[in-house]
Amino acid sequence: MKRILFSLLIFLTVQIVYAQQNISVDCTAGPVSSSYCYGNGDTTQFEYVSSDGSPLNLTIDSGLIEAGWDIIRIIDSDGSVLFEGDNGGDLAGLYFQSSGDTITLGFETDASVDCQGGGTYSGGIDWTVACATCVNPVIDYELISDCLNAPQFFVDVNVSDLGSANSLTLSDNQGNNSSVTNTGIVQFGPYPNNTDVQISVANDDDVNCFDNSDILNQGTCALITNTSQFTVDELVTDVLIDSECNQAFNISFSTGTNFGSTNGIGYFEANGSDWPFEDGLIMTTGDVLNAVGPETGVLSDGDFAWPGDTDLENNITGLNVGDTNNASIIEFDFIPISNNISFDFIFAAEEYGFYQCTFTDAFAFLLTDSSGNTTNLAIVPGTNDPISVLTVRDGQYNSSCESVNEEWFGEYYGEGGLPPNTSPTNFIGYTEVMTAQSDVTPYELYSIKLVVADDGDTLFDSAVFIDGGSFDIGQLDLGEDILVSSGNALCEGEEIILNAGTLPENSSIEWFMDGILIEGSNDVNLAVSETAFYSATITVNNTDCTYSDDIIVEFFENPIIIPEETNIIKCANADYTLQVNVENINQLNSLTYIWSLDGVDLQSGENNTYMLSGDQEQSGEFTVTVYDNITYCWSSININVEFYENSYCVDLPQGLSPNGDGFNDCLILDHLEDTEDIEKIEVFNRYGTKIYELNEYVDQWCGHDQDGEIVPVGTYFYIIYFNSTKEPINSWIYVNY
Repeated sequence: MKRILFSLLIFLTVQIVYAQQNISVDCTAGPVSSSYCYGNGDTTQFEYVSSDGSPLNLTIDSGLIEAGWDIIRIIDSDGSVLFEGDNGGDLAGLYFQSSGDTITLGFETDASVDCQGGGTYSGGIDWTVACATCVNPVIDYELISDCLNAPQFFVDVNVSDLGSANSLTLSDNQGNNSSVTNTGIVQFGPYPNNTDVQISVANDDDVNCFDNSDILNQGTCALITNTSQFTVDELVTDVLIDSECNQAFNISFSTGTNFGSTNGIGYFEANGSDWPFEDGLIMTTGDVLNAVGPETGVLSDGDFAWPGDTDLENNITGLNVGDTNNASIIEFDFIPISNNISFDFIFAAEEYGFYQCTFTDAFAFLLTDSSGNTTNLAIVPGTNDPISVLTVRDGQYNSSCESVNEEWFGEYYGEGGLPPNTSPTNFIGYTEVMTAQSDVTPYELYSIKLVVADDGDTLFDSAVFIDGGSFDIGQLDLGEDILVSSGNALCEGEEIILNAGTLPENSSIEWFMDGILIEGSNDVNLAVSETAFYSATITVNNTDCTYSDDIIVEFFENPIIIPEETNIIKCANADYTLQVNVENINQLNSLTYIWSLDGVDLQSGENNTYMLSGDQEQSGEFTVTVYDNITYCWSSININVEFYENSYCVDLPQGLSPNGDGFNDCLILDHLEDTEDIEKIEVFNRYGTKIYELNEYVDQWCGHDQDGEIVPVGTYFYIIYFNSTKEPINSWIYVNY
């Protein structure tokens, strides 16, 4: 009232004197832009006159004025008033056209709160005057967030009418431009967050027709909320719970919309912001739609028609019956399929900072088992303290009280904290991510009540953000993939036992290998020894409830050993090299070869060969074991070696009876190698006379001379020559009929 009387006194007793500035507008040069920062008791006027007698257009581009106390006045060429007022305090976008060649903008302000004194109105007023020699285009500007791709935004320029122009040039203050000749949308950007963008539109035919956007800027990528995308049932079954077999039912809820107030239950998405959760369920004591960032001021939605919650009051120390208001509640029953449940959440509150020492809203996650025992899961980790502003706070944002569990306090966007325009949500402070969890009995019925409410009033809202998919009531888990690349595979031929956990009552299990049913495998355990894609599906009988998991099982390869020969005859006085090759050597690591005979190791190392020397009579079953030096996977084969006592494996008979009875009629040389290795044979009588010679001999001498005549009884000598470097063999034979 004092302010009103004082202002009235000024207007009643002071004669208003207008200070006027006269400005000529050259219609050939284009628009004239002006700015002014008004003071207290300001009556300044700006008169504009066109150079060629054309009417004038005046557009206020931006500016705030104290609504209810200060005004502007627009005066036409004939002295009539086109506008007088404050337009609610925001003058941006006001547009006027004179009937003649003159238009005047005047200020009339009171004795307090002005532009020159700083504060809210310190930005001043900006306007543009142009000769009305053409028709202005009709343009709309829209900021398009692109936070899902990056912290950036676009600006859509919608040209709905070119006015009198044949073409327009659109440009931004970042150096980009585009020419248009038809109506439609032109997109500029992307621009990094916190970039001030202004779009200018010029008539290519007449510089006096133009349009300018306001300053467009996306300060930060903020989370977004929605109350229509999902029903509350869907928020529980499709967003909150992470289970293929969704055993949640009897879902109920209550929030402000049940009492003619705002909706406190909805869905949120991170929208490319730095909010820790990608999406999830939000429950607030106010309006879900106002939780969108950045921080702009106190949220105090909801009214006293929207009640609190008795269960919350009975379970939180310090609350009395009737203390709470504006309760958002979701309740549902569920059947866990593991022995533990958990979910992740963040608590946010407007009371952080100024009121964190004395006031707090309340919330709880009340879990009740089939025996009626109720436990609050919304507890500060490592304590028994229910989570609230009083139990999780940082004293640096209000020194009137000490910090409590400050390691669990997250961010603050009030005085002394982070810049408010960088907050992903409209709540001034919030905690770190916490986890609510409890041991449970699998397949027992439980109920849970999620509730948040204002304490004592309907002011300074709070909210709980629950991570989508984090409400884990258990699922079939076959474990991590067993991969060669991760080093946890076994060797081929070994068994791995896959375990599907406890099989619920009235349910069955099926196992699949590479998508094909494994007949007869109906137990929770499955022994596997082959690389494949395995899966298990549990079905609760007489329901549509099935849940599955899959796992890739790989095995390290064993060496595949290929011997050069598996059965060998070792000749006396001749060396022989045993050799094996590993077919899959390129898929293995370094290898060790172990050569053994009759259980005794003969050689170990990286050599895939073993030398049987000519001066040793080694024979029998040799075993070659090859193992991978990294995986220790191995395999082995056997090589049979027989010892032939004659040199070069040539049988040297010393008796011959060529009587035609089919037995011992000819000199037969049983040689291990190809017959081509024998170059020739020469036979001599006891006097040293050569009686027979034949190249590439096998078994052709049957006691006759070179002419085919039968030789007499007696002792004969022969020499065997080889094609190789082997020394010739000399021996004797007795011929008798």
